[in-house]
Amino acid sequence: MSKDAVIQVVPRTATGNGPARRARRAGQVPAVVYGHGKPGLPVMVDAKAVTAVIHHAGLIQLEIAGDRKISGIVKDVQRNILSGKVQHVDFQEVRPDEVIIVSVTIEAVGTPAGAIQGGQLEQNMRNLEIKIQAQHIFEILQVDVSKMELNDVMHVNQLALPEGAVAMGDQKFAVFHVRLPKQEEVKVVEGAEGAGGEPEVIAKGKKEEGAEGAAAKPGEKAAAPKAEEKKK
Repeated sequence: MSKDAVIQVVPRTATGNGPARRARRAGQVPAVVYGHGKPGLPVMVDAKAVTAVIHHAGLIQLEIAGDRKISGIVKDVQRNILSGKVQHVDFQEVRPDEVIIVSVTIEAVGTPAGAIQGGQLEQNMRNLEIKIQAQHIFEILQVDVSKMELNDVMHVNQLALPEGAVAMGDQKFAVFHVRLPKQEEVKVVEGAEGAGGEPEVIAKGKKEEGAEGAAAKPGEKAAAPKAEEKKK
């Protein structure tokens, strides 16, 4: 479990684009705290302080003007498209013992045993939604893949999750797969000249020799197709 981060927030009364722009110029970021069916609480946070906690894996203690504390998590972050600076933050209020749904990053650890046979590890899922108590949330799920042999598949329901965590979604989805690299198939025409594994290349649009209307040799006129003899 990660240690709780602490951040100071100040209630704001002025909302809208104008006050928000002025706040950003002053080094503040508009934010809102919501949850448990209560109306959203507009607040202001220091830009540097909020940048330091938006990737925090544990709970965040929001100290509201030194009056009270609220436990929460960062639910949404809006950034400026050009500068990448934080423009707005949504905090969700949660109790430490409350069960919530969060997304964690899946990270493979180790080298698959099947690599000795030329197998490569394919990762088909990068993020997993889990249900867990707020006080136990984490950011990265490390998965040991060292025992995976060639052609082995590890599904969602085979991931080793911390006690109390439950994976959401399709439990049979293949997260990891160890298999040989894909190779392009080359078709070889049997009996073709240059046999011995080399593919035959046939030019498109070229007519076979002896066919009517065949192309003439250099310096010769093309032979006209023979007309069918009239039946007597």
